[in-house]
Amino acid sequence: MIDHLGITVFDFDASKAFYDKAMAPLGASLLYMVPEEYTGGAKIGGYGRDRPVFWVSAGKEKPKDHQHIAFT
Repeated sequence: MIDHLGITVFDFDASKAFYDKAMAPLGASLLYMVPEEYTGGAKIGGYGRDRPVFWVSAGKEKPKDHQHIAFT
């Protein structure tokens, strides 16, 4: 039912290091980085097994209540 979801993080590199380790036991990894020329310079990466389903996006300030959940 849930197609994919995304969160915004303040420190992308620290979050990437955390999720790289956290996703490994689940058989998931970073599958895609959106080219920064498409994001205005923001780092956005997608984790998953076969396709990206968990997206991590860099925010310019500490995130407040910004999340993205998409249903099929």
